[in-house]
Amino acid sequence: TVLFMMNNTHGAGPLVDALGEERVLLGFPLPGGSRHGDIVRIVPVDEDHPYTLPIGEVDGVVRRRTRAVAEALTSMRGYDVELRDDMEAWLKYHASVTILALGPAVCAAGIDMERLARTRDLQLLALRAMQQAFRGLRKDLGLPPSPASFRALELLPEPIWVWLLSRVLRTGRARSSIEGHSAAARDEIAHVGAELLSQLKAAGADVSVIEQLLPYAEPGAELWPDGARELPMRWADIAVPTGAVLSAGLGLAYLRRRQAHRG
Repeated sequence: TVLFMMNNTHGAGPLVDALGEERVLLGFPLPGGSRHGDIVRIVPVDEDHPYTLPIGEVDGVVRRRTRAVAEALTSMRGYDVELRDDMEAWLKYHASVTILALGPAVCAAGIDMERLARTRDLQLLALRAMQQAFRGLRKDLGLPPSPASFRALELLPEPIWVWLLSRVLRTGRARSSIEGHSAAARDEIAHVGAELLSQLKAAGADVSVIEQLLPYAEPGAELWPDGARELPMRWADIAVPTGAVLSAGLGLAYLRRRQAHRG
């Protein structure tokens, strides 16, 4: 049995052709890290808050060998395992976040987390590219969000994303994982991103924002202007739900007031 833990949007087909389905397992390694010469630094592992490694069979069926591999992985300090029946979809959704959205945005900011944190244009493009990819996977390729919680990211209002991301990017964890990986794997971002982009285009998905952002992952690409805030932020995304909540609150207060007067 061979467990392939890597970015893979192409699918298990070539791996199965080479080894046979009975030998192939798919998964993804965590946490992120960065390479410094002969030294690899990873985000610290905390036994009290273990990382959950997703793994699964190509056909989604959990077998004896699947559980045996999971048991071996959980024997490592600070790790749990999640057995999934949709690893190919999981890998595509994960790549939508890291390869089509954050990776190119980091490259466009010169592999500089602080610069990206103050460049709102790139933060917005990253969110729009990610949400565009999510819609394409869900609507055009027929792949439900994986994990299911990613559906919330597809609906996340832009002001909330910018507020959250600008803070996350300034943490040491972001520098160790996002910045470090983007610096060491720029060619991987460009290659894997092109694979997933071609799949979305072939399915008829709208990829206009992805096509605007992904070229910044190419070596030698120009940087996005530092601190740029030219792109208008879509406040309606947050205004509508906020208005609905306020309306509901006012309506509830009105009903309670009427009931109090009647009492």
